[in-house]
Amino acid sequence: MVLVVMYIQNLVIDGLEHDRIRELYLYKIPVMKTVNNWNDVKEVGSISFKGKHANYNGGLISYKTKIYFITQSTMSALSTLRKWKFKKRIQVVSESEWKVKVTEFQKNYSSKNKGYHK
Repeated sequence: MVLVVMYIQNLVIDGLEHDRIRELYLYKIPVMKTVNNWNDVKEVGSISFKGKHANYNGGLISYKTKIYFITQSTMSALSTLRKWKFKKRIQVVSESEWKVKVTEFQKNYSSKNKGYHK
């Protein structure tokens, strides 16, 4: 289980380099509700996404070496203790859009590499 969580965290971090995240991975990110020192938390990017299974309005944050989601209501409650400055807006790629892109990639790859596989 720990390896799966680390794998998902690595996929999220890789995707965030391009300011986007796959919807499936967003669902697997844990929600941060409390921490000992909110000043140790770093903003990654804001998210506003209405998905098939849930609505996400808030932001992604980094705490220690992991990525978490924080809701807008939690950020509002903490606004007296801390100012939130999200410099990036994270685009969420829906699963249907993801499947179309993967299918296109597979078709292009197959057509360019004919004859190389036996």
